[in-house]
Parts: sequence; C-alpha cells; structure tokens
Amino acid sequence: DEGLRADFAARAHPVPAGVASDPLTLTDPRRHDLPATLIACTFSAAQLHDLIAEGRPFVAEAAAMRHLEVVELPTSHWPQLTRPAPLAAAVTAALAGVAHPDRCSCREGAAGGGLLSRLLGR
Repeated sequence: DEGLRADFAARAHPVPAGVASDPLTLTDPRRHDLPATLIACTFSAAQLHDLIAEGRPFVAEAAAMRHLEVVELPTSHWPQLTRPAPLAAAVTAALAGVAHPDRCSCREGAAGGGLLSRLLGR
C-alpha cells in the first residue's frame, strides 16, 4: 500500500550505523537484578528460549536477567506504527510494575521460579 509506505517514510528517522554495529560494554553485574521487560515483536517467548539455548550473543543479557518479563506483541519491527495502543499498554504496564495480559512471566520467585530459569534448568 503506497499510502502506508508514504506515511512510514514521513515518520521514520534514520539511526546512525554505529548504534547497531559499535560494541557496548556493560560491567556492573547489579544490572541483572533490575526488573526488566522485553517486548518481543519479532519472536515469541519460545523462540527467545531457543535463541538463549543456542547461546546467541544478542540475547545474552536477557538470559542473565533475574527478573525478566516477556511481552509478546507480534507486530514485526515497527510496533509504534502498526500497533501503537498495545505497545503503549505494554510499556505503561512495565513502568507501573503490573501484569500485562500478553506477558510471559519470567520473574524469579514466582511459583516454580522464573520461566527462563525453568526453561534453562537453572
């Protein structure tokens, strides 16, 4: 749809290449104790598990988080354009610390431990 493409082109902003290619070094291990929400738009929680099990580097931080929630929002790469209301609800719920209906709880201390820990046998 040409109208959709034109709207997208008008709203999109280029990102410097370094954002995706330059290394980022995180050194403080306390970051793994912070609550985190991963809004998964291009993969499911099950696919995330598979990526972690395969040792993919781009999910290493997610694997190390002790208090992680995964919200599945299957929208592809641009949820702010294709599903802005559900994205806003997911971000608002994460900031408020409340359960989101499309969330897969990965929090430690939940019954049986966190989902990622159970999936990974930790």
